[in-house]
Amino acid sequence: MIPNRYHFVFGLKRQTEPFHLVYYLCLASCLDVNHPDAVYFYYHYEPFGRYWEMIKDRLILVPVQRVDFVLKYQYADRYSRRFRYAHESDFVRLDRLLPHGGIYADIDTIFVNPVPPTLHERAFVLGRKDNLFDPATSSRVPSVCNAFIMAERNAPFGQIWLEHMQGAFNGAREHSTLLPFMLSEKFPGLVHLEPSRTFYKHEGNRAGLHTLLEGRDLDYEGVVSMHLWADLWWSRGRRDFSNFHAGLLTEDYIRKVDTTYNLVARRFLPPAVSNRPQRQNQRSRTEAPLNQPLPALRELGRKVHILGKLAALAILPSRLVPDNKVHLDYARRQWKNSYIRARIKPRNQFERGSIVDSVTMWDEYGVAGETFAASDIVIDIGAHVGSFTLLCHHLGSRRIYAYEPERENFRLLARHVRGLGGINLFNLAVFRSDRAMETPLVHSGYLYSNTGAGTVLLGGRAWDVNTQVFVDDASFTKQPVIAVALDEIVSGFERVKLLKLDCEGSEFPILLTSRSLARVERIAGEFHEVSPEIYAALDPRARIAGFAEYRVGSLISRLKQFGFDVCVKEMAPNIGFFRAVRSGCLAQAHRARD
Repeated sequence: MIPNRYHFVFGLKRQTEPFHLVYYLCLASCLDVNHPDAVYFYYHYEPFGRYWEMIKDRLILVPVQRVDFVLKYQYADRYSRRFRYAHESDFVRLDRLLPHGGIYADIDTIFVNPVPPTLHERAFVLGRKDNLFDPATSSRVPSVCNAFIMAERNAPFGQIWLEHMQGAFNGAREHSTLLPFMLSEKFPGLVHLEPSRTFYKHEGNRAGLHTLLEGRDLDYEGVVSMHLWADLWWSRGRRDFSNFHAGLLTEDYIRKVDTTYNLVARRFLPPAVSNRPQRQNQRSRTEAPLNQPLPALRELGRKVHILGKLAALAILPSRLVPDNKVHLDYARRQWKNSYIRARIKPRNQFERGSIVDSVTMWDEYGVAGETFAASDIVIDIGAHVGSFTLLCHHLGSRRIYAYEPERENFRLLARHVRGLGGINLFNLAVFRSDRAMETPLVHSGYLYSNTGAGTVLLGGRAWDVNTQVFVDDASFTKQPVIAVALDEIVSGFERVKLLKLDCEGSEFPILLTSRSLARVERIAGEFHEVSPEIYAALDPRARIAGFAEYRVGSLISRLKQFGFDVCVKEMAPNIGFFRAVRSGCLAQAHRARD
């Protein structure tokens, strides 16, 4: 089953112009026509401008690194080299789509009708397009287009395609059209090819572009989306495919001129504004580029403030400042973690004190004082808004894999870590490894001010861990979430330096079913026990044969089977921390902390 999640890639080259109306209309039409569970926007250089400010809060923004293979590729001609960013996108779209599943579309798409449910039932879907000239045979051959891709999570056809892309890449675009068609001929059972009408009714030629941009075609039956082939006409100086160009496609033109594109796009236009001139080329402070210095400036200001506190506490006699040592210790902890606190803006006092400060200032996972090598792999399960991820990045790791299922938490996580290399983000739940999660789990949403307390164990319900009673409230925002097995993640690495879990009870099905923990050096996490009464109400996929409740003793026994030394610290009834270190790594960990 293909989930109703949409993925867009943009900003793989430096942004010098404001985000265009066409791109805004693509995203707005996707949201309004398809009502997606989530819309992911992957970028390296963040867009700016009026239309970007209008739409970005409705998206999940995910920074990505550029593609080394394409960056280092030696193009045979200067013209093809101009489209390096587009070739990078060919790799990024599959690399990001496959772990989540869903629908990828180019940013020059307009959505017309909802995707039929029958297509969601397929494993992998592509659309046919006009025959393409194949330089290898000097003839026109059938092709498909990668501007609209539908895939279930880890779809086999997508994996095969991605594995073949580097070998097929020749600096032109054929690898993105001819290659998938050849693979569809070889593996016909793994992919469904839609007629061109569904995604590409108007082809990327002079006749098709004229009908789209200047003509009038009112037949939308069976048309899911229209692709604009923007690279063929966008520039004012290009005239080989169309005399139209991007500068003509304005709100006023769309409102007043009845063309094929305009009649579809008109209903997604933003509210009309006054005729006051828009200074779109001038960036505001909130439109700073990806490498913007605002976090560094905030950190500097915070450090100046803390330095003043430290000086005052050191100078003033203790009789004038009750609990002087406590305040001095707190100020010192603030100083050490000013980098992280400058990046994270908590939503409420509970989030600041009990989550962000607990992870960073009070080191609840026991990593402060360590130094990671850049190559050390850290897996952060239940990354929330990024406290632990940022801490591990600050300590040196540049291979961090952060998983957070709740959409708003994930959106803030992506915002907090943007511009930092070596952090890989996944809006997924991590779950058990002994069975596939063929349908999404249901996340309960927040537990009031505790934005980290949502769970996928109870099919959308929540429970109070301390009292072991259900907490049902109509204000909770339930969300379907895609789940990935821990072993699927860990099996991709020879050695994992640190595995961190804070996943509101899911640590039990995750760890009790894993068979790959031998690859992990250390584990740090929270445990959230489940009483027999709560266990009986769990989503059946959260129950494990042989258990009638989840207690921390079961985790201890399981981890010892894999050669870990385990220590546990209970913080409140049914909740606490556990740390597991391999005997051979214990002395090394102590030396790092000394």
